[in-house]
Amino acid sequence: MNSIQRIQNLLKSQVFPIVIAVNMFSVTVFLIALSFLGYSELAADVGLIQGATLAVFLAFSANARNLILGSDSSAHLKQQFVFRGILLFPLAFAAFYLSGGVVETSSLLAITIIVRRSAEWIAELQINEREKVNDIHYAHLFITTQVCSIALLLIAFGLENKPFYGFVLFVWAFSPVLQIIPFLVRMVSESNEFVHINLRDFLPHVGSSWIIAISTFVLRVLLALLVGKFVAGMLYSAFAIGGMLNAIYTYAVGPSLIAKQENLKTTSTDRLTKFIVIIHYFVGFTIIGSVATGIAEGSESVFFKIYRIFYRGRWRHDFSPTPSYAYPSDSEAQRVCA
Repeated sequence: MNSIQRIQNLLKSQVFPIVIAVNMFSVTVFLIALSFLGYSELAADVGLIQGATLAVFLAFSANARNLILGSDSSAHLKQQFVFRGILLFPLAFAAFYLSGGVVETSSLLAITIIVRRSAEWIAELQINEREKVNDIHYAHLFITTQVCSIALLLIAFGLENKPFYGFVLFVWAFSPVLQIIPFLVRMVSESNEFVHINLRDFLPHVGSSWIIAISTFVLRVLLALLVGKFVAGMLYSAFAIGGMLNAIYTYAVGPSLIAKQENLKTTSTDRLTKFIVIIHYFVGFTIIGSVATGIAEGSESVFFKIYRIFYRGRWRHDFSPTPSYAYPSDSEAQRVCA
């Protein structure tokens, strides 16, 4: 019982990192799900469009979460609100151009994911504001909304009802800003208190974010061009699974721990860090052990077996849920994964 209470207390103390995680990684979950369900080419499109949004939105995020949580005043929040409000539409157009400028992708899918990323970008500011005042009710409602929206999207994806699928896709794209109205009212009503944006304060943070964002986009484009969308979709999914824990800790958990370090006991922070590191090691060695065992025995690894199960029953379609079944042979699946 004591261990259960510790886990519950840990989850309560990390509720806002969970909010940030469900806000930032919903598209990543969609990408991984598409790959496991056998829609590798569609997963590649999602990965390329997501890479384009990262190249522009993450590059101009300017380390906002750390700056807002680390500030005692609301000055950084107001600066970020003005900064993002000015750049939102130009960056959305830039992301749309990048998503189809090098490798062709679905325009409708691109618009949907860009709208989703734009909503996440603005919602991130509200999440940081609510975290500073410890608004647990907002956190629980946001988590519930996001989990339900992505679950409903995956369910609708498997149905043949195209209007329902389009409606759910629309709701999922706008779901991060369903609670945004009170925040916008507060920001607009305090517009007379906005301080001017000093680019010298933003440029160092923009530079560090830009390197990560551009390198991710370039890597995804190169993979799609070199190995094709089918294999690239599987690789995007593999990279996403391998890097998700690290990304969650970097963008969600880490800033919260730094902001609360004066109120949290050092042992609690150390335990959480050690717990996450242990999970990394466990997942990594499990994958390495499985692949190494399969090579040594000259047989399939468990991950290839799981993939083949999904692949054999997959649907082929062009973004809209109108399936036509195709069952490739074992030799074809083995060749693709070789």
